[in-house]
Amino acid sequence: MDAALAAYKSSGYEEIAFGGLSVTDYPHIKELLENMVEHFKNKCVNISLPSIKPNNIVGELSALIATVKKTGLTFCS
Repeated sequence: MDAALAAYKSSGYEEIAFGGLSVTDYPHIKELLENMVEHFKNKCVNISLPSIKPNNIVGELSALIATVKKTGLTFCS
C-alpha cells in the first residue's frame, strides 16, 4: 500500500498495476486490493492485475477492481 501511495503521489498516473508471475499467491491480496480500492476510488485510479493464474479468487478480485473503473484481466495458465 505504501508503494502504491508513493507512486501515485509522485507521478499522478491514473493506473496502478500489479506485476509478477504469482500475484494472487500473496496471502493478503484481497485485503490489499480492498484497501487500494477504498483509497483510490474517489481519485478514479485504475487498479490492474495484468497477469494472474485462474483460481477460485479471480471472480472476487475482478469484481473488486471493477468498482473503480472498467479494466481488463489477462489470464495465464
